[in-house]
Amino acid sequence: MEELLRRIWSKLDNMEQGFLAFQEETRQRFAQMDERFAQIDECFAQINERFVQIDGRLAEMSGQMGSLTARVEALEGRVDEMNGRISRLEQD
Repeated sequence: MEELLRRIWSKLDNMEQGFLAFQEETRQRFAQMDERFAQIDECFAQINERFVQIDGRLAEMSGQMGSLTARVEALEGRVDEMNGRISRLEQD
């Protein structure tokens, strides 16, 4: 009977050791996953920062395009005016 209890105790002890090892391995894996997610979060933060920079550049370019459009329209107006003058000169 005593031998049977020793075997049972030994098996329970082995099970406990196996469970503790599994628990430690699980904790380590979760720590690795947390670290990986932290790296991913950092990458997303960098990507978001780049998008903010791109948005700023696009807004700046949009303003410059508006200015260019206004200048081209003014230039077209002057060309039309010159064409009108040339037409009048040719008629005279």
